[in-house]
Amino acid sequence: CAVPLLNLTVVETHSAGMASLRPSNDAALQPARLRGWELALAAMRLHHRPPDFVTLSGEEWDFKNWARAGRQPNSSLAWREVGEVIRMQVEAIRSHWPRAVVMVRTMYGATYGGFG
Repeated sequence: CAVPLLNLTVVETHSAGMASLRPSNDAALQPARLRGWELALAAMRLHHRPPDFVTLSGEEWDFKNWARAGRQPNSSLAWREVGEVIRMQVEAIRSHWPRAVVMVRTMYGATYGGFG
């Protein structure tokens, strides 16, 4: 069994939240957002092909943003909406980089009651 060469370059991007700001929660902005990630990798000379793995995290910024705006999710419906935003991002990544494995790392469920 042969495993194809994997791109194991690890790069962290800061998006100031997974679901609380417009660049994260607007589906129309996802292609440009992902292209921006590609351009940043190219500028660092790290991007020579699509990534094999993409990890989404950063919910601590969401709670900070929600607290500032007075919009902390506090119902099953509100948590489902957060989940839908993250699912939309995963689908955008899968569409943009079809071979990539997408991992979502959050503490929403364990710490704050999850996605309802």
